[in-house]
Amino acid sequence: MIRIAIPMFFDKVRVYLGKDDIKGFNAYAKKLGCTQLDEGDLGSLAGSNACWIHDAGDTLTIIHELHHVAHYMAKYRDIKDEEFEAYLQEYLFKKVMEKIGAGKGKKK
Repeated sequence: MIRIAIPMFFDKVRVYLGKDDIKGFNAYAKKLGCTQLDEGDLGSLAGSNACWIHDAGDTLTIIHELHHVAHYMAKYRDIKDEEFEAYLQEYLFKKVMEKIGAGKGKKK
C-alpha cells in the first residue's frame, strides 16, 4: 500500500496495488463501512480517499482510479474547480509512479 500525504488537507490517500493488496484494501473499506471488492473488480472505493488497482503495471487504470480519488477529495471539501482536480490527480499519479519505480515524475 502506498500512502500519499496531501498536506493542504492534512490527509492521506491510500493506493493499494496488486492482487495481494486487496486484503488490506478490504480491511480499510470495512473500517469505513464501505463496499468491499473481490479480485474480479478493477478497483476504486467510491466516495473515499482510497483505491485498489489490480495490476500495478496498468498505467491507464492507475490514472482512471486516481481520478475517482481526486474527484472525491474535491467534492468532499466542496471545491468546485476542475483545474484543482486535474492538478491533484497529476500529483497523486506522480507519487504513485515514484513509489513503484516507474519514473521520477520529472518533466523533460
